[in-house]
Amino acid sequence: MKSLVAAAALLFVPAAAMAQATPAQAPAAAPAAAADPIANIYDKALGAGWENMSSAKTELSADIGSAHMPIRVEAQGYQALYLHHAPFSAAPYRGISMLIQAVGGEAEVRVVGIVNGKPIPNGARVGADGQPEPRMKVVKVVPGGWTKVQIPFDQLGIGEGTTIDGFWVQNNKSEPAPHLYVADIMLDR
Repeated sequence: MKSLVAAAALLFVPAAAMAQATPAQAPAAAPAAAADPIANIYDKALGAGWENMSSAKTELSADIGSAHMPIRVEAQGYQALYLHHAPFSAAPYRGISMLIQAVGGEAEVRVVGIVNGKPIPNGARVGADGQPEPRMKVVKVVPGGWTKVQIPFDQLGIGEGTTIDGFWVQNNKSEPAPHLYVADIMLDR
């Protein structure tokens, strides 16, 4: 009889007591942080606030049979893909990354940071044209696939306190570059 009373008592245990015996469920995942609109410069299309001000002939979202939908760039001597944004602080970012592909030959491009519409000067260095030489990272691109480019801002002369407003991906030679494709351009944190 005692066992029957004990079994019946279990049936009448309050729900709150039973809940304590079951393991707690994991809290719902927090919503993902909003994407940084400035950091996404180009991903199949220009990011919010970015505009194409190139001196080179360009085609956005070029269909080359690739999921990347890159920017096609036809650059004569020293012409550039120039992506511009209203001035913003470089403080939260540490660099820039992108994919570049050359078709029809080897290419050499320079990546340059832009402040107040002008390249960041490389100290007192002056080019053959008498203009200040820009701080830059030169990248060699060979045909046969995408070249991953990651450039820390210090290589471009961009410090934490710098307010920047764009980037060039520029043909580094006086003769025309082979066809270039540039994709997945992002500011790195």
